[in-house]
Amino acid sequence: MPRSIGVHRVPRLHFSAVACLLLVVLALAAPPIHAQVLRLGYTLPPDSQYGDAASAMADELGRGSSQRLKLQQFPNGQLGDATKMAAAVRRGELDLLIATSGIFAAQVPDLQILDLPYLFDDSAHVAAVLAGPLGKRLMAAVNATGVIGLAWGDTGFREITNAKRPLRRPEDLQGLRLRVMDNPVLAEGLTRLGATTTRVPFLELFGALRQGALDGQENPLGVILSVELWRVQRYLSLTDHAVSPALIVVSPARWGTLVAAERTLLTAAAQAGAAAMRARSAADREAGIALARQRGMVVETDPDRAAFRAALRAATADFARRFDPAELDAISRYPR
Repeated sequence: MPRSIGVHRVPRLHFSAVACLLLVVLALAAPPIHAQVLRLGYTLPPDSQYGDAASAMADELGRGSSQRLKLQQFPNGQLGDATKMAAAVRRGELDLLIATSGIFAAQVPDLQILDLPYLFDDSAHVAAVLAGPLGKRLMAAVNATGVIGLAWGDTGFREITNAKRPLRRPEDLQGLRLRVMDNPVLAEGLTRLGATTTRVPFLELFGALRQGALDGQENPLGVILSVELWRVQRYLSLTDHAVSPALIVVSPARWGTLVAAERTLLTAAAQAGAAAMRARSAADREAGIALARQRGMVVETDPDRAAFRAALRAATADFARRFDPAELDAISRYPR
């Protein structure tokens, strides 16, 4: 009689064990989830207003996306000067840029309204104007140049340094060779005061000062200290003659790869970065004077700003004719 074949019973697994096993199998079979890495460039060191903005953006992106969006920073102009990086953003070769608004002024001349000397009273005034109708209009104009603006930042008021002498009154500028930001009205105004102005690229500024090709320059206090201009400049005068609005922009190519939720998160991260930039600028103002003196600079904290304002008034009035008088009036009356 043929032997019967016995039936071997498979031991029963508890449902939870089966479920866990299935999840492991599915996880192993699924393709790995890769984080998107967004490349951000800026010209200042990591320990600067731009660096603080970048770090705040990185924290916000990582936290909000559970590390699906990450930021790779390229500080110190590693990818070129701001103009070169802006071109890379337009081409989609760089994802994000933090830079002064002045680099877009050649394509958006209306941005020069922000550069008029002694236009703003304080940082709160700057922030209020940039958050209002003028800031929105100018941001839309920047967007038309092939980038997408995410937030306005601010690196503080601009000051003058030089290697020759203290600057207390406008006539002290006579004969000085100064590097000035790409700001026609300021350049012309300082030229009328007797200085010789030039527009040396920022990444070449330290070398030009060290070699004696220039006597001085003007920049926000935090920038002056973060790039260690105290090594090549002896005198610092807190003239507060202009502001330095900054922009955080993204490449349209990168923007197009993001879903709606990611775009919202990136915009929020840029706003957090702008807030960090403003906070650092305020802190630099508080601590920067003591640090500058500690580094050996002679600091003029109370130059005759009224005299500087009066001396620049004619140049300012000439350039102001290029802008909408109602808009200028609105800036002066803006609630803050």
